[in-house]
Amino acid sequence: MEGAILGTPAYMPPEQAAGEVARIDARSDVYSLGAILYEILTRTPPYRGPPQEVLNRITLGILEPPSRRAPNAAVPRELEAVALKALEKEPERRYRSASELTEELRRWLRGDPVEARHPGLLY
Repeated sequence: MEGAILGTPAYMPPEQAAGEVARIDARSDVYSLGAILYEILTRTPPYRGPPQEVLNRITLGILEPPSRRAPNAAVPRELEAVALKALEKEPERRYRSASELTEELRRWLRGDPVEARHPGLLY
């Protein structure tokens, strides 16, 4: 139905929440996977609140990024960086595909350096 919201706002990429259909692509799925990974690592979704409130914050562009330090201190910093990169508000800053995210996770599992970095002060 036109105008109906399909999905759970806490896992919905900003471009989908804003109804920007032309911007939805594989990176939108990466965002949702990043939200799931973040919740697995921290035991809390990246964005909390009533669904309509979360959706409004997303569509108004006032969605704050998840904590730059995961609520679970046992989460390795590199793995947190991977999840946060997948959750970037701008699609251009995310992994380009689920395959790219998968390869990054495989690097981490092998003990190789990951490409994701925590944003610096200028970010």
